[in-house]
Amino acid sequence: MTPLELLPPDRKAIGNNYDNMTYSTKLGVDVNENLTLNGVARYTDADACALRRYVDPVAFTSFRPRHRARKSYTSSSRRGEAVWSVLNGGSKSYFGINYTITGNYNISPGDAAPPSTR
Repeated sequence: MTPLELLPPDRKAIGNNYDNMTYSTKLGVDVNENLTLNGVARYTDADACALRRYVDPVAFTSFRPRHRARKSYTSSSRRGEAVWSVLNGGSKSYFGINYTITGNYNISPGDAAPPSTR
């Protein structure tokens, strides 16, 4: 949510927020002058809450529910690679493998159970 001191004097806070934490690293080691091994990892955890307006499909009226819609997202990625260099670095070949897993969690006011994918 926007801090109150950053809002214009005549504007009220809406109550929406978004938080994102991302961590990443890359580590490598030179095995010899022609071969380098690298490892890369990245993790993201994000969360968003919003006060949205909804439309009643029967009465065709809009309303703002008491509870906020919420979306959470996580992602974890890894990569391992070998870099083979020949001709004094004039030619490089990359051999790598990647693995990623993501998860989503969405819930809106009135949902019986939160839909989740992984």
